[in-house]
Amino acid sequence: MASFAGAFSGLLAFALAKLDGAGGLEGWRWIFIIEGAVTVAVALAVPWVLPDSPQLCSFLTPEEKAFVDRRLAHDAGTQQGRVATHEGYQFSSIKSALLDWRIWFCCIIYNGGSIPVYGFTYTVPSVIVELGYTGEQAQLLTIPLYIGGVISTIGFSLYSDKKRIRWHSIVIPFSIALIGFVALISIPHPRLPGLTYAALFLVPIGVYPPIVALISWIGNNLSPTWKRATASVTSGEL
Repeated sequence: MASFAGAFSGLLAFALAKLDGAGGLEGWRWIFIIEGAVTVAVALAVPWVLPDSPQLCSFLTPEEKAFVDRRLAHDAGTQQGRVATHEGYQFSSIKSALLDWRIWFCCIIYNGGSIPVYGFTYTVPSVIVELGYTGEQAQLLTIPLYIGGVISTIGFSLYSDKKRIRWHSIVIPFSIALIGFVALISIPHPRLPGLTYAALFLVPIGVYPPIVALISWIGNNLSPTWKRATASVTSGEL
């Protein structure tokens, strides 16, 4: 969804840029104002509309709640009752997660993916503008790049689930992204705009799948629930 949101964001930014001059503000300011306002509004609503568990979902029937519980147990590898999915607060599990060196190593891997993702997201329109396109054209030209990331993420996820191997979906995409970054540094742009734009595809194709694979890897290999939750948050936020 992150890569898909990037594609939609480019289209939205193209439309919002048309507000240039409205209220005495530049178009790029309207992009931040409107997208930021929607984000804040959703964040304020989440605590009230997002249930804490399937059992608290008023819109689900008892049969649907039981079905979701079974799916959660299966996803967590608890179908044989080894790990509960409805545990109380356990500080010992949180402590165990924070003291596990492997989780901190996962933090390094996660940052190795998230930093290029944000670096790409915030700079790719400027790179495309330097190739000779207008700002509006640059926003539209980011859409195919993110669609490539969507396809890559889904493809590597399906491959990972089929093979039941996670590291392939981390190392291979990172290698693709590395090739893309090296190419972007090496290509004499803006003299070769087509080649530069083609190299840009390798970045989202390579940086989005590892984040999904890493989070899944952590979730598949940790228990109990509180340790798994702590590790997921720690690796994702640090």
